Amino acid sequence: TQYLLGAWCYTVASLDFVTRTGATIFFATPPSSSYEEALGFLLKSEELNSTNIRNRIMIGDTYAAMKQSENAKEWYK
Repeated sequence: TQYLLGAWCYTVASLDFVTRTGATIFFATPPSSSYEEALGFLLKSEELNSTNIRNRIMIGDTYAAMKQSENAKEWYK
Protein backbone atom coordinates (compact mmCIF):
# COMPACT_ATOMS: atom_id res chain seq x y z
CA THR A 1 0.00 0.00 0.00
CA GLN A 2 2.84 2.40 0.83
CA TYR A 3 4.41 1.78 -2.58
CA LEU A 4 1.13 2.46 -4.38
CA LEU A 5 0.58 5.67 -2.44
CA GLY A 6 4.13 6.77 -3.25
CA ALA A 7 3.73 5.95 -6.94
CA TRP A 8 0.43 7.87 -7.05
CA CYS A 9 1.95 10.91 -5.34
CA TYR A 10 4.94 10.81 -7.71
CA THR A 11 2.65 10.65 -10.75
CA VAL A 12 0.46 13.52 -9.55
CA ALA A 13 3.50 15.63 -8.64
CA SER A 14 4.96 15.13 -12.11
CA LEU A 15 1.85 16.21 -14.05
CA ASP A 16 2.51 19.07 -16.44
CA PHE A 17 0.43 22.24 -16.51
CA VAL A 18 -1.73 21.18 -19.47
CA THR A 19 -2.60 17.81 -17.93
CA ARG A 20 -3.29 19.38 -14.54
CA THR A 21 -5.54 21.99 -16.18
CA GLY A 22 -7.32 19.25 -18.13
CA ALA A 23 -7.97 17.37 -14.90
CA THR A 24 -10.23 20.21 -13.80
CA ILE A 25 -12.80 18.77 -16.22
CA PHE A 26 -13.10 15.68 -13.99
CA PHE A 27 -12.31 17.19 -10.61
CA ALA A 28 -13.44 20.50 -9.11
CA THR A 29 -9.90 20.80 -7.80
CA PRO A 30 -7.29 18.60 -9.45
CA PRO A 31 -5.36 16.28 -7.14
CA SER A 32 -2.11 17.66 -5.80
CA SER A 33 0.94 16.10 -4.25
CA SER A 34 4.68 16.60 -3.99
CA TYR A 35 7.83 14.61 -4.52
CA GLU A 36 8.53 14.94 -0.81
CA GLU A 37 5.19 13.28 0.00
CA ALA A 38 5.91 10.51 -2.51
CA LEU A 39 9.35 9.97 -1.01
CA GLY A 40 7.87 9.57 2.46
CA PHE A 41 5.57 6.77 1.31
CA LEU A 42 8.30 5.09 -0.75
CA LEU A 43 10.82 5.12 2.09
CA LYS A 44 8.19 3.64 4.41
CA SER A 45 7.56 0.93 1.81
CA GLU A 46 11.30 0.21 1.73
CA GLU A 47 11.31 -0.06 5.51
CA LEU A 48 8.47 -2.61 5.38
CA ASN A 49 9.76 -4.62 2.40
CA SER A 50 13.32 -4.06 1.24
CA THR A 51 13.12 -6.62 -1.59
CA ASN A 52 10.90 -4.62 -3.98
CA ILE A 53 13.18 -3.47 -6.81
CA ARG A 54 10.41 -1.32 -8.33
CA ASN A 55 10.23 0.63 -5.09
CA ARG A 56 13.98 1.28 -5.12
CA ILE A 57 13.82 2.52 -8.71
CA MET A 58 10.90 4.78 -7.84
CA ILE A 59 12.88 6.19 -4.89
CA GLY A 60 15.76 6.92 -7.30
CA ASP A 61 13.34 8.56 -9.74
CA THR A 62 11.90 10.69 -6.95
CA TYR A 63 15.32 11.86 -5.81
CA ALA A 64 16.21 12.62 -9.44
CA ALA A 65 13.02 14.68 -9.83
CA MET A 66 14.01 16.55 -6.66
CA LYS A 67 17.42 17.31 -8.24
CA GLN A 68 19.27 15.18 -5.67
CA SER A 69 21.38 13.18 -8.10
CA GLU A 70 23.75 11.69 -5.53
CA ASN A 71 20.85 10.19 -3.56
CA ALA A 72 19.27 8.99 -6.81
CA LYS A 73 22.49 7.20 -7.82
CA GLU A 74 22.62 5.36 -4.50
CA TRP A 75 19.10 4.01 -4.95
CA TYR A 76 19.71 3.05 -8.57
CA LYS A 77 22.69 0.91 -7.46
